[in-house]
Amino acid sequence: MTASDNTNPAQFGRASNIFGSATAFDLGISAPAGKDIYLGNGLNYATSLVIKNGGNIGIGTLSPSHLLHVAGTIGAEEVVVSSTGADYVFDPDYRLAPLGEVADFIRRNHHLPDVPSAEEGQEKGVNVGEIQAKLLAKIEELTLHMIRAEERSDRLERANRGLRERMERIEAGATSGAQ
Repeated sequence: MTASDNTNPAQFGRASNIFGSATAFDLGISAPAGKDIYLGNGLNYATSLVIKNGGNIGIGTLSPSHLLHVAGTIGAEEVVVSSTGADYVFDPDYRLAPLGEVADFIRRNHHLPDVPSAEEGQEKGVNVGEIQAKLLAKIEELTLHMIRAEERSDRLERANRGLRERMERIEAGATSGAQ
């Protein structure tokens, strides 16, 4: 049966997308119960596609360990990862670790607190949603530290200005009293 032979409605249908109409058809591929489906040229498993009996799909791998497992680079126009974010950092009860504590942790462990080490990432991989949330939390923590540093700097500048003005008045009074 060819794609132009549209006599079996169970195997063929029409679909529309941004590129216009297309004919969709069932390749008629099915596997015996408990077996997997392999698509490829039979010579190069790296270019193969496997649909495991349990539902996992592998591209470039014969043993997918995830719902979709690609052994190689994935190209995409956009990737959307659902995660919880990190707004908890702005909660008034959140304990923002002092930078001295963070520095001590880094000296001891050679990575940021709550962020997996490079070694862990290489061994186990990283969950993109989780790491994104953790990195966002670190950015938000740094923002809070910068806000506190700016507030402290402003206070110190005001105090310094006040001390300079007081010193100038004292010096002016000492100069006028010496004459």
